[in-house]
Amino acid sequence: MKFSDKFAAATENYSTVKAHLANPMMRRSFTLERLPAKSEITVCGQGYYQLFVNGQDITKGYMAPYRANPNHYLYYDNYDLTPYLRTGKNVIGLLLGNGFLNPDQTTWDFKKVAWRSAPKAALCVEADGETLFEADSFKCCESAITFEEFHAGEHYDARLEQPGWNDAGFDDSAWRPVIQAARPKGEARVPDCEPIGIIGVHYPARIIKTPNGSYIYDFAVNCAGLCRLDIKGKRGQEVTMTYGEVIKNGKVDVNNISFGANTEQGYIQCDKYVLKGEGTESYMPHFTYHGFRYVEVSGISEKQARPSLLTFYEMSSSFAQTGDFYCDNAQVNAVFECTKRSDRANFMYFPTDCPQREKNGWTGDAALSCDQFLLLYDCSRSLKEWLRNIFKAQNDDGAIPGIVPTDTWGFEWGCGPAWDNVIFELPYRIYLYTGDDEIIREGAEHMYKYLCYMETKQDARGLYHYGLEDWCPPYTDRSLNTDLTYTDTMVCKDMCDKAAFMFRLIGKEDYARKAADLSSSIRESFRKHCMNNGVTLCHTQTAQAMAIFYGMVNENEEKNAMDALLYLIYETDDHLTCGVIGNRVMFRLLAQKGYADLAMKMLFNPTGPSFSTMLKGGATSLWESLTVHHGNVSKDLNRGALRLYSLNHHFWGDVSAFFISHLGGIKVKRCDSVEISPSFVQGINNVSTEITLPSGKVQVRYKRTDVMTEMSVTIPKNLRAEFVPPKGYVLTRGSVNMKPGVNELIVCKISDEE
Repeated sequence: MKFSDKFAAATENYSTVKAHLANPMMRRSFTLERLPAKSEITVCGQGYYQLFVNGQDITKGYMAPYRANPNHYLYYDNYDLTPYLRTGKNVIGLLLGNGFLNPDQTTWDFKKVAWRSAPKAALCVEADGETLFEADSFKCCESAITFEEFHAGEHYDARLEQPGWNDAGFDDSAWRPVIQAARPKGEARVPDCEPIGIIGVHYPARIIKTPNGSYIYDFAVNCAGLCRLDIKGKRGQEVTMTYGEVIKNGKVDVNNISFGANTEQGYIQCDKYVLKGEGTESYMPHFTYHGFRYVEVSGISEKQARPSLLTFYEMSSSFAQTGDFYCDNAQVNAVFECTKRSDRANFMYFPTDCPQREKNGWTGDAALSCDQFLLLYDCSRSLKEWLRNIFKAQNDDGAIPGIVPTDTWGFEWGCGPAWDNVIFELPYRIYLYTGDDEIIREGAEHMYKYLCYMETKQDARGLYHYGLEDWCPPYTDRSLNTDLTYTDTMVCKDMCDKAAFMFRLIGKEDYARKAADLSSSIRESFRKHCMNNGVTLCHTQTAQAMAIFYGMVNENEEKNAMDALLYLIYETDDHLTCGVIGNRVMFRLLAQKGYADLAMKMLFNPTGPSFSTMLKGGATSLWESLTVHHGNVSKDLNRGALRLYSLNHHFWGDVSAFFISHLGGIKVKRCDSVEISPSFVQGINNVSTEITLPSGKVQVRYKRTDVMTEMSVTIPKNLRAEFVPPKGYVLTRGSVNMKPGVNELIVCKISDEE
């Protein structure tokens, strides 16, 4: 396998929304007198590519090879060519996309990226260990993709197609030689992660004719992917498809997703197709994806507006689902399904914040959601590959940008402890659930470097306040929102604790001692300046819950600390006032302390902010805010500006992990040890949940009455499993130390007299 450095392009100019340039096609024909025993191709398409051999598309998946800063990593894919070659004439064809090589977006400074250029490719074809040719010997021509941008969409003119361009026998005499292009500075690497593929198919639930003559296709669920257009019409007919989450004033409204997208009108999730007029034509965009529930189609007749016009192919990284949860509460099940949709819509090689607006790899979002990702999906390979990109993005000072990939954006704003925590939280959780310490070893120096950087951010009191606050708080009342010093300082302590554990695990004792000493120092400073007798001086739910959860409270203060938290909850009539950082600990803490019913009441408070109000608002995926309703504009307290909210974010989704770990009761201590300890709550009497660990599948099923619960717990071999009855219950049949196989248990409620 050879990583070729010979990059080739069709032109030095790159496409913009103001000056469209067609995407290039490249081809190379060659003759084989005999078939080689082994032949392979190693290809790097920047930003994306589709690879054809003798007319057959053999590309591993959508948006190959990966999405990265090409000055950090240059990703190559390797393919076995042997099955596709034939004696005589053969052809290798490439169709190139802009991807992250040419992001025409002002926000996040993407227009200013140092590597911005026209699409280009490097490749090497080898046969029996010998190089046959590289990309510099290809010919090129413009494709029928007349405009394409990763965020905006694609324009395709089928009249410009050249049938058979990627197969033998095609006359390419009018094509021109490729030109030499600069190699980006990144380290050559093959991505070790699952490709992006189709994970589901959706059909329109209804079609709405609008007053202006367009047609809105409603697919009933908010997911991510692409629509295939199947249409028969006249040559030159132009069909426009606009994708969105909201119908407003009789049209698909993109105002709630325009934040961060190009401000040019018509370049927000919009695809255009011009018909060639030859029978039924099928079209699906090549190098982008969209997040949507609704598609407004203009330029078609009423006769063409049939259900079969559009088919929605849901896309995500192609890993398996390994965890699940179901119960007899419809709202709980609906929230769990919303979480899964948002997880999949926001996992395209790595976790993104939203699939329709930014598509950015926000570090804090992933740190908040890694538990749910790892409990629900076999995604550790993909998370590890993204972590390698995060390590590369760390600057000389040790700081981490708030989004990865990026160029220079994200160091001045959008970062800080709760976001930078990703380089500790993800390796820790990957090890916890898989037993794999590879990424800990790869990242140890980066984690240590960050701790040294973190020390430079201490104030005179030994506290921290250099990041973002508790994000997306549901109330505009500042008295309910948590001072940055509290969240930052406690997250810094948690990073130190996880670092100390991981450093000890891999034998770096000096690093571990430093991390442990720093944790102790932070705790001492926090207790001195931010607490009194177990109660935080910032009287908010987030501050108090985090202080208890992250070990800032002494044992003799715990009752006072919990009483203070309960008071903060009760004085808001059991409403949640936390943002996403506080949300990550609140419900777990309440369940741990015996208040699972209160946790569920807060989660599903009918008057909101809560998941109930989200569901009542029509949510089929998780919203960015618990308070926004279908594209409303809300005041962003953290920046003092109007903010537009998306309706597909995953960072509230830790609730799904809460369902598995607390309602279902599967608590993973390590990949080889679990505790089964469900929290029985009002209104939920039947539960079925499961997760998959390296040793196999763990399943918990139970049925409850007022006094007795029958449980069936399946434990794989080589897994230690202990049953801990919930408070107020006793095990009357079965063993606390569970054996491999199916364990039948009966748990009975202790009477009030007892």
